[in-house]
Order: sequence, then structure tokens, then C-alpha cells
Amino acid sequence: MRALLTGATGFVGGHVLAELLRRGHSVRCLIRPRSRPALEDMVRAEDRERLEVVPGDVAADNGVGEDAAAGCDAIVHLVGIIRAFPRRGVTFRGVHVGGTEAMIGAAQRAGISRFLLMSAQGTRPDAATEYHRTKWEAEQSLRASEMRWTIFRPSVILGAGGEFLEKILVQLVRPRIAPALAWGRPRFQPIGAPDLARGIVNALERPQTEGRVYEVGGRQILTLAEMLRTAARARGHGVLLIPTPVALIWPLAWLLDRFAFFPVTRDQLTMMREESLCEDPEPFWRECGVDPAPIADVIREAVSASRPTRRGAA
Repeated sequence: MRALLTGATGFVGGHVLAELLRRGHSVRCLIRPRSRPALEDMVRAEDRERLEVVPGDVAADNGVGEDAAAGCDAIVHLVGIIRAFPRRGVTFRGVHVGGTEAMIGAAQRAGISRFLLMSAQGTRPDAATEYHRTKWEAEQSLRASEMRWTIFRPSVILGAGGEFLEKILVQLVRPRIAPALAWGRPRFQPIGAPDLARGIVNALERPQTEGRVYEVGGRQILTLAEMLRTAARARGHGVLLIPTPVALIWPLAWLLDRFAFFPVTRDQLTMMREESLCEDPEPFWRECGVDPAPIADVIREAVSASRPTRRGAA
């Protein structure tokens, strides 16, 4: 099978690309030209003959060429953002809705009917955040098409290179004293990126997953405080957690979340309050052939992989 993959150089996309190639599929990656060196570094030399690159930007006007999907059998659309920068032209509506509609158009021009979309847990039309509302609109655009679609709604995704793990969990616990936002109480149902990637590729190969929306999560529900402590243990030390109400951070986010250096946005604080739990992830496990790894193992392996090798170490 030849799949057109978007988001290949992203966190989840890298895992999906590796899984597709491992299974023997051919992959065409739609990426921005400046991302090509990073993509080639991700792929083993022996797999490069099954890798094709086409330039494009799903969120830009005319960013998907007329023939971008020609000759492909399916589209796996993973592009998304968790933070918008309107002054740079990077908006939730442009990326989530416009990007998905651009890929649906590419599929229709190429005569492709199979389409897999990564959405998000908590997506709904009346959501408090634009992130979730635009994810819902993207889903509706796909549902309204004639595609044989499958939609994934993951909870928090963890793994080496993942923003939630490395920019929140690990960065917060590194000094061994950390704020526990929302008193550390919000609950999540995290899943490892390799397990999610395996499920996506399995779904691509299984017709029975067509027309299905999967809630994607692991087998464990953890509070933010529990995940912070797990990340600290994976680094080989403890951590003192300081319960921190969201109201204390909100004014700073209101002033600074337009700037990339500030670590959290108002939308992210709102989502933190809402938690991220699956109503029923068992259909994903069963129908997409996934037995989720214990999340402590996922965090430990990701932290180990992310640590720079000490000079002189074997």
C-alpha cells in the first residue's frame, strides 16, 4: 500500500512513518521543503527507496498540489497544533479545519476513498477551547465527505520528543521542586506514541475500522501529580510538588501566551481543568490490535532516550 502521510516530521508522525515502513508499505510524505533534511535523518537507508517526498503545507493557501496524492491508496492526516500564533498566520482554524479540508480535496482529486484523521479527546461542538472546536469541525468535514474514514481521539500522548512529556513533565521536575497545576488533580489516560502509531497502521490495514471514531488511551488513569512523580522517578530522583491553582497562572497566560517562550496558554489551562479521559478506549485496543504498555514504562523509556549521553560514556 502507498499512503500519503502528513505530519511525518512531528512527534506522532515520526512513529507512524516508522511503523508504516516497518510493515513494508510505501510512504509519500507531504512536508514543508525546509523539513526534508529532518525527515531523511529519521529514515533508515534501507527504507528510503519506499519513501517519497512532496512539498506542501496543508495550512497554506494552495499548499497542497493538484497531484500530491496521485497514485496513493490512502491518506493518514496527522497535522495539528496545540498552540496558535495568529500574528504569524498560524491559527487553529487554518491548520485543523483548512488543513483537513485541503487533504480531503487532494484525496478526491486523486480518487482516494480511505482517510485516517487524528483528532483529540474532548473534541465537541460546544467546547470551551478553540482547539477542541476546530478539531470537531475538521471531523465534521471528513464525515460529510464520501471518504471511508477512521477518526482517532487520543488522550495525552507520551514518548521521547513529545511536548507534554519533555516540556511539561520533565522540565517541571528537573529542579526537584515543581508546581502542580490545578492542585495536581486533573486526570489523564495517557498512551505511548508507539502504541498509538501501531493502532493507526493496524486500522489502515483493517476494513472493519472504517466509519469508526476511536477514543484512544492507555489502561491507567493518572493525575497530573502522579505523572509528575513518575517522571521524577524515571530521572532517578524525587520531587516536591507545590499545589498551584490555575487562577494563579491565568493572568500571566493572558499577558504572555502570545509569545512562544511562555510555557502554557489559556487554552491549555482550560483543557487542564477539563481533564482528558476516554469514555471507552476498549474498542481501540481490540479493533486496532493494541495492548497499551504500562505508562510508567513509557515514561521511563522516553526519559532514557531523551537524555544526552554523557561525554566519555560507553
